[in-house]
Amino acid sequence: MVSYSHLANTIKPLLMSEKSDYIVTTFIDFFRLPHDMPHYEDSMKKPDKIEQIQSLEAAINEAIDDRRFFSYIQLHEFEALLFSSNKGFEYYFSEELAAKTASIISSYDNPEDINTSPEGAPSKRLLAIKSDYNKVLEGNLIALEIGIKSILEKCPRFAEWIKTIIEKSE
Repeated sequence: MVSYSHLANTIKPLLMSEKSDYIVTTFIDFFRLPHDMPHYEDSMKKPDKIEQIQSLEAAINEAIDDRRFFSYIQLHEFEALLFSSNKGFEYYFSEELAAKTASIISSYDNPEDINTSPEGAPSKRLLAIKSDYNKVLEGNLIALEIGIKSILEKCPRFAEWIKTIIEKSE
């Protein structure tokens, strides 16, 4: 995502229909979020990352202003969700590499917290373990092997987003 206007210009046409039987949401990575997001400066003054994200989500929701829309900002990239279980890594990686991912998993109660520095980002950790890690292909296959249930059990913010999707869809 290059800018807020790009995001808004992608979302607004989706909401042009007068139908009410659908919802639109986002899955945006907090890292490298464009600084032109609504109320970005005020949001960044919040004391912790989750409060910053919640403030940004509220600002985006207010700016889009459609009951069928709600935003979700992932604290750390998609790969954080893959550390919910070692099952996918055990299936797609060698035993030696899966042992390394197991070590990371055992170091965090919540996979959503994995990111201690730019080099500590989940995808960077995977690239350090497996230099040819393919985010699009392997990331999706690993997620499928882990299963949504394990991800929801281990990742509370992500689980809340999915719960909101389900509630708004009913």
